[in-house]
Amino acid sequence: MVKTSTFLAALPLVIANAHAAIVEQWWNISYATANPDGLYERRVIGVNGTWPPPAITATQGDIIRIHAYNGLGDPDIGTALHSHGMMFNNSNWYDGAVGITQCSIPMGHTLDYEIDTSIQTGTYWFHGHYLGQYVDGLRSPLIIEPKNGTGRSDDLEWDDEFTLVVSDWYHRQHLDLLTNEFLTWHNPTGAEPVPDSALIYLVKDGQYYPSPEAVSSGKATNDNLSIPFEAGKKYKMRIINMSALSMFLIAIDQHDLQIIEVDGVEVEPYPIDVLTISVAQRYSVIVQAKDTADVNYAMAVMQSEEMYDYIPDELVLNNTIQITYNSDAPPAPEAVYDETVDLDDTVLVPLLKREMAPADIEFVLHANFDTYDDGTNRGNFNNVTFQEPKTPSILTALTMGNDSFNNAVYGQMTNAFAYPHMANIQLTVYNWDAGPHPFHFHGHEFQIVQKSQDVTSDDLEDNPPLIEGQENPIRRDTVTIPSNGKVVLGWRADNPGAWFFHCHIDWHLSSGLAVVFVEAPEKLQENSSVPQPLIDQCKYWGLPTSGNVVGLNSTTEITGQPWGPFPLVIGWTPKAILSIIACTITALIGAFTVIWYGKDELGQKDVEEEIKKKLQAKKDKKGLVRRITGRS
Repeated sequence: MVKTSTFLAALPLVIANAHAAIVEQWWNISYATANPDGLYERRVIGVNGTWPPPAITATQGDIIRIHAYNGLGDPDIGTALHSHGMMFNNSNWYDGAVGITQCSIPMGHTLDYEIDTSIQTGTYWFHGHYLGQYVDGLRSPLIIEPKNGTGRSDDLEWDDEFTLVVSDWYHRQHLDLLTNEFLTWHNPTGAEPVPDSALIYLVKDGQYYPSPEAVSSGKATNDNLSIPFEAGKKYKMRIINMSALSMFLIAIDQHDLQIIEVDGVEVEPYPIDVLTISVAQRYSVIVQAKDTADVNYAMAVMQSEEMYDYIPDELVLNNTIQITYNSDAPPAPEAVYDETVDLDDTVLVPLLKREMAPADIEFVLHANFDTYDDGTNRGNFNNVTFQEPKTPSILTALTMGNDSFNNAVYGQMTNAFAYPHMANIQLTVYNWDAGPHPFHFHGHEFQIVQKSQDVTSDDLEDNPPLIEGQENPIRRDTVTIPSNGKVVLGWRADNPGAWFFHCHIDWHLSSGLAVVFVEAPEKLQENSSVPQPLIDQCKYWGLPTSGNVVGLNSTTEITGQPWGPFPLVIGWTPKAILSIIACTITALIGAFTVIWYGKDELGQKDVEEEIKKKLQAKKDKKGLVRRITGRS
């Protein structure tokens, strides 16, 4: 729904990229030990034996090359790295989504990720995109600075900048929580594991502040964090929410905030008292320092209780970060905000104008949670809970020719939607769950052309109509949809590839709240050459590297595709009816036998022989349910 092609608008930058620098790092993704919240030392996933993983800063036009080596030491555990918010134009295979754009990197193997920054600046982040590994620590900031000055088209300037990471933290391993607490029949309501603490820390001048060791040990995190301010200066504060579940509300006592960037999109300055930031979202705000340096102030970082089914007594919901003007002055007391208003991101205006275009193709997704026939509570779109396909979707799109537009070849549980190059796409997403959900779309900035807080409301402020032909709607890559709300999103299909769309609450992604959009497969087939290590690593796991979901060049033969689980059907299903009939017949036979025995018309031995015959006959034939359904 964007009239101006992103590729054409960025062409001068692509040409300039011929002189790009290479930002190269070698990451041994491996275990380490850390105690970042200062409450509990645990095993984490870090890089090169340490935690936190390196923060990366590049300049627009640079090529970031990360040699990602799986040093986890377990032949059954792969890994992968996603650069959240990056477009990967013409390099979809570097997106890092296992099952969609690659197979996981096996133990002892390396995949070299290349990230072209020529058409993007702003605030992004790296994180693991497999087995919930980012929840265990595989996550770090990625900042792309503009080539010249502020990179903005207005006259806004600032004196200094830093990056604030807000996140949640668990003392137990993700896999332990997932299998023993969340995806289990003991949790029929789907209550997500509540974190043990927040985890808040700072990056300044490309380095963890004041040191990586201070972050790893908890000496400079949460209430121990102090951010230095100088009187009279203006600061740009980038904020990244790297949580698995938590939403945060952020404010600085007696300081004004102005939003100037949203998920890598520069926007007109927008004043705000309290910033709401959901999982995976990023904002940049301008903070004007006070003119005097005699008093310190409190930054309140508050977890939204709306995200939790219950509040543990030991959980600290509100953390106080010191905005330190004077280290000799006493620390600021806690700032309390009794009432806050969630940010409506549709009021934000991008500096780079892009008009809304009429939709060529429309999709509708209904997000919900339900109890499934395996006893677990799972997320779904349109009653399908996502299961990772055997053949990565990008390889199916590349090798199935014209059949790549047939959604069935990607697998029923993949929930894929294919559409042609340069079509204007409109996606409507309803959230029927009891809580808000942050939905992220890989490889794209979408326009938010409508947002409803409550689709059942007659209040036009809560449930406004869709207005066609908007001049410049907000763009971002992660949008929060409230309970009973909806959004209408728009984008142009100018980035060929297989792109994940999913809830970024990790527990919800792990439970299947995801779909795959296969964009312009006909163009993908023309221009793409997949790196050989990606093919080799799929073969290592014994997974197909071409064909449909099960590796066959067929639109109908999909035997062996991931299948189920499915929503539990409540009421008198055919299986339940057959079962009650079988039970009733058995009960009648039992009653008749008791009556017969009571009449004493047969001797004890005769009765025993009759029972033996009936038991043997029952053993020799199929049960009633199996006979009627034809099952063996």
